[in-house]
Parts: sequence; structure tokens; C-alpha cells
Amino acid sequence: MQRQSRRGISRRLCVSISAKTVPLLREKMDLARKFTPDLLELRLDHIEKLDRKKLKQVGKLLKGNEILTLRAKSEGGNPKMLESTRTFLIRNGLLSLDPKFVDVEIATINRNPQILRDIEKTNAELIASFHDLGGKKSFAELRKIIWQAPLGSKSLYAIKIVTKANTREDNEKVLNLYSSKVFEGRKAPKLVAFCTGEKGVESRIECLLAGGPFSYCSLPGEPLASGQLDIESMREAIAKRPAKTN
Repeated sequence: MQRQSRRGISRRLCVSISAKTVPLLREKMDLARKFTPDLLELRLDHIEKLDRKKLKQVGKLLKGNEILTLRAKSEGGNPKMLESTRTFLIRNGLLSLDPKFVDVEIATINRNPQILRDIEKTNAELIASFHDLGGKKSFAELRKIIWQAPLGSKSLYAIKIVTKANTREDNEKVLNLYSSKVFEGRKAPKLVAFCTGEKGVESRIECLLAGGPFSYCSLPGEPLASGQLDIESMREAIAKRPAKTN
């Protein structure tokens, strides 16, 4: 796997996958692996009638480079999944699968602090996330949300901040988080910050140049969010980036 281009831009890519059934999820995972991504994000909240039995079936498909996500409805997750069911499955199913990473919203962790304690008892690394679906948050508000993450947790790998780009300028607002000394005086996890929407496509590439550990993409023809490029298009876009000058 290529981790860095000759131009100094990270090539670490995560393919996000969604499926309504476990067998279909397996098919999509097999297809995604043919593109040799660094990571796979499994959006398990989209599996119909998800329960602990189906989570165990998912566990048999893991190879150690997956991010497991049960996204909250309030941040773009499956609107049919009850919040009580989701938090139960995170605590009593998801974490038993020994995943490499789990993505849990900052708001969910703060409402349910036991989830963080449960994660810290496992080998999983936490991606603490926030998704601004309307793109209304200011730069200062996004900084404050980062400070609400469990910065002192030993399990925290990265903070993920995603907001919709309603204008081209919104990309700069989010990308400026990388250079704003937001972690000054605090433990500094990695930062994954970019914009969704058609006007946010550039930020998905620029976040790698700014220092993000990876960026999200999709299978060909199967974007999970507006403006999400497929893995081949992402690699082409990265290759076209101009060389950095000293």
C-alpha cells in the first residue's frame, strides 16, 4: 500500500461502505479490497433490523483495517434506528468484535460516558466525530466542539469534523482547523476535517495535504455523501496535485 506520494501528499484512503444486509456488505467489502484501500469504513447503521446476531456475522468479515460506525440519526445516520437501540448495540455488540477503529459522535460520548469507558477496555481506537449537516457552524464553534471531545482518553486516535460546504469559502474555514493551534496546551490527537457537498470536494483532497491521516472515498458509483469521490477518482485527483515548493 502506498502511504505517501512522491509529492509529499498522503495517499491514505478509507472507502466507506453501506449495505442493507450482511451478505451484501461482504460482497462490497470484497470489491473494495480489490482497490487496496488503507481502511474500510463499515456504515453498519444501514443494515436492516441490525441486532447482536448480525453484528457477530460482521465480525467474521473483519481483517483488521476497518472503522465500524453506527451513525446517529441526528448526524446523518439511519433514521429508522432508535437511539436506545444504537447505543445498546455499540456497547453490547460493536465493541465485542475487536475492531481496529470505532467512530462514535462526540455528542454521543458526552451523553453516554460509559461508552468511552467501554472503548477504553478494548483494543479499539476511537474516532470521535461531529457532522454539521447544514454547514451552519462557525470556525469558533467547530473549535469548541473539538474541545468537547475526550482529549485525555488513551483510546482517542482522531477527531473527525465534517461540515457541509455551502460556499467555496467554507472549505477554508474547515481546513484552517489544521493550523489553528486548536490543541495548544492539550493532548493532540490526529484531525480529520473536511467538507461535504459539491462545493466541498476540494477539501477532501486538501485535508491530506494539511496533515489529515486519511480521507474518505467510496466505491465507484456508490457515494455515501454529497461530493464524495470514488477511490479511483481520489487517486487521480491526488496525482494531479502540484508539487509542493520549499
